[in-house]
Amino acid sequence: MLRLSAFAILSLTMSAGVASAHFVGEEEATLRGGSTDLSAGESVSMDASGTRVVVGEPRADAPSFGLARGELSVWVRSGRSWSLEQRLG
Repeated sequence: MLRLSAFAILSLTMSAGVASAHFVGEEEATLRGGSTDLSAGESVSMDASGTRVVVGEPRADAPSFGLARGELSVWVRSGRSWSLEQRLG
């Protein structure tokens, strides 16, 4: 389960098998595998191994989460922590 809340990414952590992306803001959404459009406006996909997460383009009516419109970011897991691997244009 990947739990996300809105605005700017501060960190990604792993706790008891749950990957959490922490944002500044109040909106929250939960993802259980696969990919989906979150109510906060981010599209998120986790790879089959569970070690990489792609955070995608926000909807036009959603906050930008600190990413430019159309920008993707890739997060990679190492052990119990997550870090930004790269931002894709």
